[in-house]
Amino acid sequence: MIFPPKRIVLKDGREVTLRTAEESDAGELCRYLRTVSTETDFLIRGVDDCDVPEEEERGFIRRMRESGNDLMITAFAGERIVANCEIGFHERKKTCHRAGIGIAVISGYWDCGLGTALMQELIAAARDRGISQVELAFIEGNDRARHLYEKLGFAITGEIPDAIRLPDGTMRKEVFMRLCL
Repeated sequence: MIFPPKRIVLKDGREVTLRTAEESDAGELCRYLRTVSTETDFLIRGVDDCDVPEEEERGFIRRMRESGNDLMITAFAGERIVANCEIGFHERKKTCHRAGIGIAVISGYWDCGLGTALMQELIAAARDRGISQVELAFIEGNDRARHLYEKLGFAITGEIPDAIRLPDGTMRKEVFMRLCL
């Protein structure tokens, strides 16, 4: 699915453009993934998971753009990717009322409204699709993300103890949330 370009102004006055990544953005998306994964342990993808060849990332972007059930919105500050989010719509009859989302923002763009803006776009896409339940997960201790999700109306539905092993060996819960639309 394609998200058409949309310029937004953040709380601190910086401007970013939201749009679906193009295949020509594959190298920059690889750079962004390496950067964001080194800034926090609260992503499912770790640093070791980010050595994706550019050609593989190009194929991923192509599949996302052609998909009728997946939408990726990427935030660009000039040519630099500073955030990315996705929503995946379930296809099966028993679960087609649900969608799953994920988001990551580089640290230089935390606390300026970008995460909120991206989440609002995902929620709007879900509403437009007629989805009645949006779901996500976060890693225990990610208070910034939890605050964002709760501010938008998400509620905790469950958790899996010791689901995430951090690089230092510490075990964390994976916490699940949903938003009823």
